[in-house]
Amino acid sequence: MSDLNQRWVKSLEEEELQSFVKLIFHQLDYYKTTTLSAEQVVDRLLEWKERALRSDDPTENREVHIAFDDSVAGALRIGLPKHVRVLSFSDQFSIGPIDGLDQKEGMERRKRWLEEHINIDEETLFVYTESFLETLNEIRNIPDEMPIFVWLSDNSHEQTGAAFVDHLLSERQESIAYIHSVHEYDKHFEKVEGYPVHTGEIAPDKLRVIYEETSHFAKPVQRWSELEGQHTFLRIWCEDRVEGVAEDHFDDLVLNTIDHIQSKRKEEGYIKAARVIGELIGHLDQVIGDSFFEYRLRTMAFDGKLSLKGVPKSMRFYEVQRK
Repeated sequence: MSDLNQRWVKSLEEEELQSFVKLIFHQLDYYKTTTLSAEQVVDRLLEWKERALRSDDPTENREVHIAFDDSVAGALRIGLPKHVRVLSFSDQFSIGPIDGLDQKEGMERRKRWLEEHINIDEETLFVYTESFLETLNEIRNIPDEMPIFVWLSDNSHEQTGAAFVDHLLSERQESIAYIHSVHEYDKHFEKVEGYPVHTGEIAPDKLRVIYEETSHFAKPVQRWSELEGQHTFLRIWCEDRVEGVAEDHFDDLVLNTIDHIQSKRKEEGYIKAARVIGELIGHLDQVIGDSFFEYRLRTMAFDGKLSLKGVPKSMRFYEVQRK
């Protein structure tokens, strides 16, 4: 590894490094469905690397882009011009309480819910409120003359996040543009069935084309006050809007997925939690995240609907079986 590459890797925060690796995995999965040669795939990855290594001088920022996932932020930093600054929330807006999220009390309430229900490492939880507040303040302190682009698509996670940003910047709407990534993707590229579902599945070079060619900017479909007023801990995308539902909304689907996996096996037995969740998410047209479904597996085990073998500290460490 060259000295430049080593310095760049060492300069990254852990979350940035994870998002970059996640982005590469996303795109490698996608390239399996294309006719690109191995050489072409390598050329594209090398191009991303060169863009990632560019200097990031804040004095050159001429516009701000906001995303709702670290991997999306990483893709935007690679794909967009050098003068762009990218901000992102490292969170999953389709789950957990969101009422009062623009105040520290609301952030702490959300943190407590995550701590009590979702398997998250202690370090992430320890800095959760401070990290969220830092991003919130960065957005609030964007200079008035700076154009803002918010990336979203039709799912409960990005639509809720975009509605939150719309609320935070309610007094400066004239300088905000909302880029609907999946709609714009369909205009410029051949769509593979079921792909993309959200912005995080779009390659950096395609995000740049969308950025350069977009002329129609669609705002979030609902106001923040409406979403905040649902007072639910799970939000899904249903009939072109975000709908708050009960936490057990997908429990029957989880159980059916276990039955389906079991039906293809010669012998009954425990099934890796990660396999159940992976198959479920692979067939679900929602952006909710594996951590929520892992929480539901644990809950159904505690409620007596499933047997559990192993230590449920992560979906990689235990197996489940129908009782």
